[in-house]
Amino acid sequence: MHNGVDLAKAYGASSMRRTRVTHSNGIKTVYDHVGSAGLSWVGKYVYRDTPIGRINATGNRTGPHLHFAVVVGGVARNPLYYVSL
Repeated sequence: MHNGVDLAKAYGASSMRRTRVTHSNGIKTVYDHVGSAGLSWVGKYVYRDTPIGRINATGNRTGPHLHFAVVVGGVARNPLYYVSL
């Protein structure tokens, strides 16, 4: 099942596929099809607006894009309820 949203981008980056962030409130955010290129690693503390990766083109896809998902208590939620655009 495809939980989350896809955000298109015109260019790609490195080869890493997934970056996960565990927030202090128990919410986890998942970023697929991203290249970390030294921007993120296990245990790194990140702040709002901290770059954690670059959009990539990996796996089955139609082009470079970011797949963004939100997980609360192990259950995928609509990520649009957790961001302001």
